[in-house]
Amino acid sequence: MNPRSALVDQEFFFGGDNRKVSSADTWHPKKQLIETPFGSCIRSGHMIFIGGIDGFYPARQQEPGDIRVQARRALNVMKAILEGAGSSMDQVLKVQMSVADPNRHLADLNEVYREFFPDIFPVRSYSGAKTSQMGTEGVLCQLSCMAHVD
Repeated sequence: MNPRSALVDQEFFFGGDNRKVSSADTWHPKKQLIETPFGSCIRSGHMIFIGGIDGFYPARQQEPGDIRVQARRALNVMKAILEGAGSSMDQVLKVQMSVADPNRHLADLNEVYREFFPDIFPVRSYSGAKTSQMGTEGVLCQLSCMAHVD
């Protein structure tokens, strides 16, 4: 039994009431994989979800680099995927960032971020990590986003 079914099958608020919540087994997300020349994303209805764009230099150099270069590259890839899927940076609603050593890099990353979102910023959150915890040697940032598409 999946976790959603287990919750659905529990008695209403654990009381003696035998009423059941409608079954979640019939719900299925309507999702479509969209391949673009720059990467893929998932579309569900009028929403696009892009995950895990890291900040490698275009030549995938392994030495630690400049956060501005890596952030610009990641945001350019995000822009290209969105445009390939029929959306744009203006339609981005939320950005999640992982930033290596944010006390050192966040100000420079924000400078580049403003180039791509000059008007209304999308909702944003970030988590910080040590450079050694970013998953791949040399990566200083990783971005994901949710955007609207018509």
